[in-house]
Amino acid sequence: MADPLVQFGDLFRRQENGINSREVFSLSKEFRSVDTDFCRLPGNGTALMDCSQSSSPVLSRIHSTRSPGITLPLISSRQLAQEGIAYQVPASTSSSSSLPLWHLALAGSLATLLADSLTHPVDCIKTIQQSDAGMGLSLVAAASYLWSSAGIVAFYQGFLTYGCTDAVGGAIKFTVFESWNRAIASSVGADRRNESLRDRLDTIPPVLIRAAGAAMALIASSVVTVPGEFVKQQLQVGHYSSLSEALQSVYLTSGLPGFFHGYDGVVYRDIPFTMLELGLYDAFKNMVRQTRSSTDPGPPAAWEDVVAAAATGCVAAVVTTPLDTIKTKLMVDDYGGASFFDCFASTVEQHGVWSLFAGLLARIAWIGPSTAIYLPTYDLLKRLFAAQQAREQSSDVLSCNTMDDFPL
Repeated sequence: MADPLVQFGDLFRRQENGINSREVFSLSKEFRSVDTDFCRLPGNGTALMDCSQSSSPVLSRIHSTRSPGITLPLISSRQLAQEGIAYQVPASTSSSSSLPLWHLALAGSLATLLADSLTHPVDCIKTIQQSDAGMGLSLVAAASYLWSSAGIVAFYQGFLTYGCTDAVGGAIKFTVFESWNRAIASSVGADRRNESLRDRLDTIPPVLIRAAGAAMALIASSVVTVPGEFVKQQLQVGHYSSLSEALQSVYLTSGLPGFFHGYDGVVYRDIPFTMLELGLYDAFKNMVRQTRSSTDPGPPAAWEDVVAAAATGCVAAVVTTPLDTIKTKLMVDDYGGASFFDCFASTVEQHGVWSLFAGLLARIAWIGPSTAIYLPTYDLLKRLFAAQQAREQSSDVLSCNTMDDFPL
């Protein structure tokens, strides 16, 4: 068995002298006492790579030392290039910890826009069901209502404003959430110095820490998403015939604050939704992979992320439907500036408790597929960006003729 390396990734090389085409190196417990921040590189026998958690996942500075460390068979860097050995982030830890924040923002934006564009028609049906005009209509009846009003166009009302603002919101949300995770990781990492902070964090369940990050991400993105959500729903229920008319009318009537009408409803709905979404996704992924690995010990498959994301979306959709119903009514029905809780009480009084679950099936049919699209897509884009970063860094390694060419 090959010697383990610390945070080193996968070693790809030709099958030669009994070495498989792919050897995965990982840290084993017996090496924790020696060179845990470094790993021996093939070469002149004196260079060690800093592979600590806080450094680049593939390559950072090279240190000269005569310490024995963890060794591989000696091979010149020219042979290294000839054999085409590449160092990559392990699939199991293809995290975003080393990616630039703009990569995360781009991944979040593209994933969100893709999901919105594919599921917007179901969102239109759900909005009709939750408004006073469509309260009590079934999913099919609401779809028929939309079709009779404007044909296929009715199913894409509000998409332009919503797609643009939600894409920007997705970029903000994931950037803030990943930044929060990085901050927490650095606080509890191996090189931490603030022991009191570490001790306090150790007493908090990880799920609550992630939930706090999700809440902050939602609040940060709401500055962009709430105006888009408001205008979208005004168009979906037919209050305005065009985007320009909606923007002009709202601004002339209420100014900029008018675009934040129903903000409290969005916050009350989306904070628990985002906590569930970003918290349950990892939990469901682990459950799916554990179930699958009991019969198939192979690497994780793409369908596992899709299944986990779909389950996450469905659960979050069901739990937050009452909150979504009140949010919709605040935005599209005339409640004279009533608060979230006033609208809640009025809805129950007029339509009964079960009216809070209006549009439940449509919301599941919208959120389930949407989440199954955008969370795995976000993960996929992160992996692609990480792989590209790894290729660029490995090309820097292979461009050196000898290990002495590496900068200290």
